[in-house]
Amino acid sequence: MVLDLPADRDELLRRLAERNEREDANALTAFPEALDDFFGRFDTPADDEATPGTWTATDS
Repeated sequence: MVLDLPADRDELLRRLAERNEREDANALTAFPEALDDFFGRFDTPADDEATPGTWTATDS
């Protein structure tokens, strides 16, 4: 199952900046250039590939 939770580039840059401030083991530094590379290669899932969702951590 592919769960499509779209976020625009500005929101993702904000999240990266916040994450890059962390120093724990799960906070690998990511650069805006990597995000741009990802955006350049990403294809939004087709309707038959994605489950539009509002999944939250409590939904597991």
